Amino acid sequence: MRLRVSIEPNGTDGYVATYATEGICGFELAQRSIVRMEGAPGLRQPGAPTSDDELASLARAARNVKVRKPLAGEPERVGRHLFDVLIGQDNRQLLRDAVAGSGGQTLEIALRWAANERTLHAVPWELMHDGRGFLTADRELSIAVTRVVAGSPDTRPEPIESPPHLLFVIGSDLQDPRIRAGAEFVGLLGRIREENRATELVVRVIEAATPTRLADAVAAFRPDIVNFISHGRIDGGRARLELRPDDARPESGFADSKRLLAALGAAGRLPRLVVVTGCESGTVPAAETSHADASDGVQREPDAHAAPLAAELVQGGIPIAVGMTGRVADRAVRLFTRQFGSVLVRGGALVDALAQARRAAFIDTEPPSESIDWALPSVFLSDGVPDGHALVDTTRGAAVVEFLRPFEFRDEPVFCGRRPVRERFDDLLERDNEIKLLVAYAVDDRPGMGESRVLDELGAHAVRAGHVPVALLTRGKSGVLTPTTTGDLAKVFELALARSRNAFQLPDRLDGVLLSELMDFANLDRSVLDDATRSTAVRLTRVRGAMGGVADFPVDLLRDALREDLAALIVDARARWPGVVNPQSMPVVLIDRVDRYGDALPALLQDVLGYRGLGTDDEPAPVVMSCVLPGDHQAVLGDARATPPSYARWLPITPFDLSSGEDLLATSWALLNPPRNPPTEEGKVVYTPALPDDDVWPVNARRLMREGLPGDLQTGRFYELAGMLADNHALNRDDDDDILRQWANR
Repeated sequence: MRLRVSIEPNGTDGYVATYATEGICGFELAQRSIVRMEGAPGLRQPGAPTSDDELASLARAARNVKVRKPLAGEPERVGRHLFDVLIGQDNRQLLRDAVAGSGGQTLEIALRWAANERTLHAVPWELMHDGRGFLTADRELSIAVTRVVAGSPDTRPEPIESPPHLLFVIGSDLQDPRIRAGAEFVGLLGRIREENRATELVVRVIEAATPTRLADAVAAFRPDIVNFISHGRIDGGRARLELRPDDARPESGFADSKRLLAALGAAGRLPRLVVVTGCESGTVPAAETSHADASDGVQREPDAHAAPLAAELVQGGIPIAVGMTGRVADRAVRLFTRQFGSVLVRGGALVDALAQARRAAFIDTEPPSESIDWALPSVFLSDGVPDGHALVDTTRGAAVVEFLRPFEFRDEPVFCGRRPVRERFDDLLERDNEIKLLVAYAVDDRPGMGESRVLDELGAHAVRAGHVPVALLTRGKSGVLTPTTTGDLAKVFELALARSRNAFQLPDRLDGVLLSELMDFANLDRSVLDDATRSTAVRLTRVRGAMGGVADFPVDLLRDALREDLAALIVDARARWPGVVNPQSMPVVLIDRVDRYGDALPALLQDVLGYRGLGTDDEPAPVVMSCVLPGDHQAVLGDARATPPSYARWLPITPFDLSSGEDLLATSWALLNPPRNPPTEEGKVVYTPALPDDDVWPVNARRLMREGLPGDLQTGRFYELAGMLADNHALNRDDDDDILRQWANR
């Protein structure tokens, strides 16, 4: 249900607010006048407050709130004033009764005004307080405040087909501590996925993004949701985001809404949701603040009609934009983000996600009087977003979850770093890209380097992106034996193909080409497969058991059979799952630790693989391998790396460099994602850097990961040291999962 408040200038000294209700019984508001006032908070009722002392006290509180340094009680003071301006104390009980009698529905207070209404944008409406509590953090009522941009497109947005494609755009160098603190929000994705096993997310991250790189990523990835993590500034009266420059001119990296919209539309359509994290994306500069225009450095007064960047994006066609501020170290902000994301990806209504997120942040306490970070996320909507709009249609995502389960791809420890591998894999997933072979090689043989974990992550990403993995992994219930002969290699490929068909709920192919060739080579009677008195699974098991003697299988038969069977796999998957597996989808072959493959390795590299991977021109089948160098078969692998074919890329897997931005984030992301089976009691909670924006945190991160190995991220030592750092106030310690369980059970 929705209370729409339209606020328009009255032509003199203020505004007129008119009210319309949708789905609310017994609640109506008469038109109200609102008067502009000099200084913060910018608005008042006619005739109040009247004394100079009251005005001075209110202005001081509003200024402190604006700079996010309020004294105790000042957020409540400002919030009560705003409630009185917009709704009035005489309507407080009517409002509460209407929401309480709605059967648990969320009331959306949709505030609507033009994008250039600077005064109205600058007001923290999300802080409204009716004398009993902050409306949006009330324990008993579900209320959300949104900001509707008048005159924006009124076309109803189509829901996102799950799994949503989410693009994180990190606009500045991760060496910048403030950007690093914002990028820690990416680490919350692991918890959102863990809490929503019924759906999925497809994620891509671009770091140090330029406007051109942003446009290229949008065109290739076609994101549904884009989250910018960047500095913001006001230049020439317009809000801009700091990206990296495309050329030698520093100002070429600063992008206003017009430039951002051009890049965001590079796929021929705009994303449904844009989130801007870590800058003043939802506010405008104070009237008395001067600034330097980026183009010439001249000091100018802010434009009186400067609009928040989020509102300008909505005006330009983005249906929903969210301005996020605050730090992930602030538990309220962290819980808000987790709950908001969880409800959205589950297919919940946008306003329910917003209301539940704010309320969940304070399930065990009241909103703090000395902080307003919990209230700062502002949601801007276009005129076309209807009451109760659900952002995500989860139907397709449920199928993806079912596909993932049989593969048993590991999702712990949290995947982080390895940006070059992820970017090259995204290239590999483009059907027409030249790259069809990636080899991720660990530079030494220490356990915990993470070369096998990389394949798990890439395999899961392939499924989420609509591709069909064929996984030759050597661990887990569905693992395969390490092949050392071409006969072994043929058998593990045949078994991996069958498991992929099972994962995608496709019928077994009793007439599979590779299966038939293996049976012929082993002189097996096909009557075993024709025995209708036994299940298909039993028949295949008996046949595979009888192939034990196959050793030197002809590589030309293996190559040709694989091409036919992989093509049949993807054709059958498209027919079975139209819309999930599409014409651009491919079979993606994952092969773990090829350095252990014995005589099968040179045959695989030199005779079976080709410029279309293991596929054909019509149906390419890209391949990803992992190995250790130095290690077994160093000569074969070393020669292949030294003179790779044009379709191959070799990428090193090294220990994390904890002096660099992305690798430094690995420690923070791991601490945000407690393992399901922690090695110690200290591993059951969330840790965040107490001061992530200083020089101390990198030192502590190096203490936690002494050797920089990804395998260190879930050891008992890692969490014991984290507990010690928390005891010494270098880390914050919170049991976020317990708080959210309380929320779910309340």
